[in-house]
Amino acid sequence: MSSFSILLGRQPILDRDQHLVGHHLLLRQALSPATNPGNQLSTLASTLQHVAERSMEKMVGHTLSLVDVDTSVLLSDFVLFLPNKNMVLMLAADTAVSAPILDRMLELRQAGFRFCLETRPDEIGERLALLPLVDILRVDIRILDQAGMTQFLTELKTTRKKLLVTGVADVTQFERSLHAGFDYYDGQFFTVPVIKPDKKISPAEILIMQILALINSDADNAEIESAIKKDAFIALNLLNMVNSSAAGMSQRIGSLKQALQIIGRTQLQCWLQILLYKKPGNTAVVSPLLLMASMRGKMLELMARKLKPNNRNAADLAFMVGIMSLMDALFGLPMEEILAKITVFNEVSHALVGRQGFYGDLLKIVEYSEKIDSSAPLLIPALRQMPLSLEDFYDLQLDAFEWVDQIVHSGN
Repeated sequence: MSSFSILLGRQPILDRDQHLVGHHLLLRQALSPATNPGNQLSTLASTLQHVAERSMEKMVGHTLSLVDVDTSVLLSDFVLFLPNKNMVLMLAADTAVSAPILDRMLELRQAGFRFCLETRPDEIGERLALLPLVDILRVDIRILDQAGMTQFLTELKTTRKKLLVTGVADVTQFERSLHAGFDYYDGQFFTVPVIKPDKKISPAEILIMQILALINSDADNAEIESAIKKDAFIALNLLNMVNSSAAGMSQRIGSLKQALQIIGRTQLQCWLQILLYKKPGNTAVVSPLLLMASMRGKMLELMARKLKPNNRNAADLAFMVGIMSLMDALFGLPMEEILAKITVFNEVSHALVGRQGFYGDLLKIVEYSEKIDSSAPLLIPALRQMPLSLEDFYDLQLDAFEWVDQIVHSGN
């Protein structure tokens, strides 16, 4: 039996405009029922060292990455080998202020690392010595409900550090935090559908979903071409994209038939889902919904391939379920209403509406992994039931992280 026990997650961090600025890397040890959850960080150094030796570059990607560290990590030798370009070391709440820690932080800053400090009203005075070495101050959203928080936040703003609020669970909490003046927001509030009764899906958006459904049902190119021709914007953008990526070819691609032959179905599928989740005019902005939907799609596809290696259709349907799983948040409509506008297989519908069936089970696993601090007790038995080992799942996550980072940033 494998002794591998690392749980991995990436929690998006957004700015005030809800644009992605980075991730909080969640690295945890799988807990046995007898283990005290409060000790999750007790093996942080060994966990981080294992990840650093094996896969940190894939995990960090192109955006800012905040990773938890404690005293043992700070004073270790391996921390100097972490990728410092995009990494912010996030000090544990119980990190003591001492001369060795201050000296080490100064050394690491000179090596290119940045720091985030978790702070609370009852300890800000004790940590004044750390402030010159810190770039970001982190605050748990739960303290906003405590008395006297206005004065505390005023004091934080005078430090001129970036302020990060964590645990933002819904739009109401985001708006409260926004009003309080935070710069960065850690939480999945952006995935919670805000239902708008008068919201309509545009014909172009419906068409994109229909084309995605055609691809996953293995329709022939003529049928896909006919669907694309219904919208001039989609057709022209596809031709421009293909000609741009095929700049070395001697002849310009002038027909959709040629474009579909050149681009291939996998690349077409990726391009369409990026087009669907991207907002017009924000071509340089990474959408957190795009990133998470892409991650879900790729993870479901990879798991389906692992579990059903000879069933290409299963992998295609799994990808479709993952991509569509955030359509309710994207459009502000109930999932049932969205599915009433397009044709999908029953397995896809059951997975999206009720998390039922094989694809629903895969989707639940990925959703658990997005919230590993609260959902680890659900994730581990769900993986065993598939069956997938923790190590298999970890490796699939790394492959998905790398794929998503390439796809999203190549699409900008």
